[in-house]
Parts: sequence; C-alpha cells; structure tokens
Amino acid sequence: MSLAELDRLLGSFAQRGVDLGLDRSLSVLERLGNPQNQIPIVHIAGTNGKGSTCAFVDTALRANGYRVGRYTSPHLISWCERLQLNGQQVSSDRLLEAVQTVLAAADGIDLTPFELLTAAVWLVLADSDLDIAVIETGLGGRLDATNVVAQPLVTAITSIGHDHQAVLGPTLGAIAAEKAGIIKSRCPVVVGPLLPEARTVIRNRAEQLQALMIAIEPATVIESGLWQSQGLTYQSGLIGDVQRINSAIAIAILRQLQQQGWGLQDAAIAQGLADTDWPGRLQWLDYQGRRLLIDGAHNPEAAIALRQAVDQLLPNQSITWLIGMLRAKDAQAVLATLLRSGDRCIAIPVPDHDCWSSEELQTWAAAQGAIASTAADWAEGLAIAQTYPEAIVFCGSLYLLGDFLQKVTKTV
Repeated sequence: MSLAELDRLLGSFAQRGVDLGLDRSLSVLERLGNPQNQIPIVHIAGTNGKGSTCAFVDTALRANGYRVGRYTSPHLISWCERLQLNGQQVSSDRLLEAVQTVLAAADGIDLTPFELLTAAVWLVLADSDLDIAVIETGLGGRLDATNVVAQPLVTAITSIGHDHQAVLGPTLGAIAAEKAGIIKSRCPVVVGPLLPEARTVIRNRAEQLQALMIAIEPATVIESGLWQSQGLTYQSGLIGDVQRINSAIAIAILRQLQQQGWGLQDAAIAQGLADTDWPGRLQWLDYQGRRLLIDGAHNPEAAIALRQAVDQLLPNQSITWLIGMLRAKDAQAVLATLLRSGDRCIAIPVPDHDCWSSEELQTWAAAQGAIASTAADWAEGLAIAQTYPEAIVFCGSLYLLGDFLQKVTKTV
C-alpha cells in the first residue's frame, strides 16, 4: 500500500505544473532541522548526461568503499528508484514515512510534488549513515529544489541544450544561466563540452564566484571498448559515444574529491566505471524473442547521441523506430535527427501524459522519408515492429519506457 500512497501523494506533477523557487523548500527544511546540510554532496546539472554522470560517480565511490546516496529523476517504474542508498533503492515504507513527515512540517506551505519528494530525500539521506551523496538537479539549477546546499564538494554541468525553453529561457545563454545557478563560491565546477554561447555564461559565473572551472574533453578511444581520460584507462559500463563525455566528467569530479582528501584509488575508480548501470539509456533487452534497443532520447541533443550510437551499433542498417513523445518536446527536430530515408517509424502515444498524437508524429516522420504508421499503444507497436526484419529501437520518452518496463516486469 505504501507504493500506492506514494503515487497518490506525488503523482500530481501534471496537475501542479512547474513552479520553480527555493523559498518553499528552504522554509520546510528549516522546520525539519536542515537535513540537507548534514551530508557532503556532489551536485550535477545539465540538459543531457547528468543521470549517467551521477551513476558513474556513485558506482566509482562505492567501488572505493564509500557509502553513497544518489538522487536522480525521473524514475522508470517506481518513485523509489530515484533514491539509491549504497546501491539499493530506498524502500517504499521508508520513503513514504519521510514524505509524511515533510507534509506535517509543511503546514501552510504549498510544496510542489518535486519539492515534497526532494525534502523527503534529504531526510532519508541525513538518517542513512552515508559518507556522501550524488544529487542530480530536477529542472534547471538556480531555482531547482535540489539547490539548497550552501557548499557542495564539487558541482558539474554536463551539457547545455535546447530543452524546457518555456521555463528556462529561449536561448542557450539563458538556459546556461539557470544551470550555472548551482555553482557556489570557491567550489570547483566540472563542465562538459559546450557551445561558445553557453560556455561563456558558465565561465563568467565561475569567475564571479572564484570557482575553479574544469573544462573536460571526451575520453580518448585507446582501442575497442577501452577509453582513457585524465590518466585513467578504463572500460565503460554504459554504451554509446556520448559516455566518453559523461565518464570523463565523472572522472574529473572524482579527481577533485581526491584533491580534497577523499581516498580514491584509480583501480577501484576504473572498476566502478566498468560496473555502472543506468536503465533506459541505450539499453539492450529481449522482448518476445527479439532484441530491442531502448533509450529515453527526448530532445534534439539526446537524439543526436542516440543516432550516433545506432550508427555505431547497427552500421549501415535500416531501423524500425517505435516512438512516442511528450507534447512539451520538439518532436519534429528529434524525428529529423533520428530518421533516415527507408527507416520505418511506428508512432505511438505516451500513456497518461500530454503527448503528440500518433498521427502528428506519423506526418512528421513521413516528411523525413520514413515508412510511417501508427499504433494504439506500445504493445501493438512492438507486435507490428516484430513483423519487420530491421533492428528495433524504442525511444522518445522515459515515461513511455517506464510504462513498458513496468508492465513487462509484471508479466515475467
């Protein structure tokens, strides 16, 4: 029943909408004794790649013997996935108890569901005998509910791309300014490869705060499956060329922690990077006798990374794409990036979310030269896809993949 109660309490994101700000969170956390200040943290923002980077850092720290908390979003199946305590997701009973504690303390303060959950996460982290926590921003950075710690150990901005423009601003510079809000005075910030407009904004903010900015280049490919960055040779547990960037950012974060006195050994870091797992992102799985590649690519920059990965993993092949996308996303740009003439595209809705209609996606896919059709849902879409000989890539929304994984898990 605790999972059902969590869904009831937290499942109203669409109803409340986005309402960024720190005042509500800080007021409630003060009433709770400021649990966010009771554990050292690494804080990571970015349009894409922040979740993978969090996973790399978390796993490498645990490989070195540290007890680590990790908070990421969104989840695929359960709210409990968002909070990992030393490699295990929090129990629904414990998370529900923390949520109820926050609700009691928030009397008169109208928290958003994300603020409610994040405050509950701080309570659990503070009471879990952890050495460190790795925290991913939810949306933006400056006014995100995770941005309530005065002095993280290290911050990072993985990428700046076109997503959530209605909230964060219409340009890369405006979006970068929001992400740069997590940079703190004299706290090192690791930055992935950025376009000049965004890089200038981040650099200026870092200079204003006297924060050391560490600009990272993608890891070098030494040989097939073996990469090198910052003196470390390693294998990545996550596939795709984009992970050369995310893993390099993770290594830079860990190098900063080493300089701060954290006992991290290169062999254990390399082992952690090799052991990293991040479901729903360039993940192979078997479904009814066919192999699927699933990925939550939902904006143009993520689509570029997915297309590059498909070209590497399935070179010179036509693809059958199964795609559903939220209406808030730039579906036309994503389809233009992913589809090639001769590919198939089966357009489907995203269950229980405001999404582009299958017919709209079909029209845009056909304009790219794809053989486009629609299906009522992912189950019908996969049944159709399995009648074709091409490799199947299922993508477009993490909420869509979550519905698929949840229902498939219940049947196996």
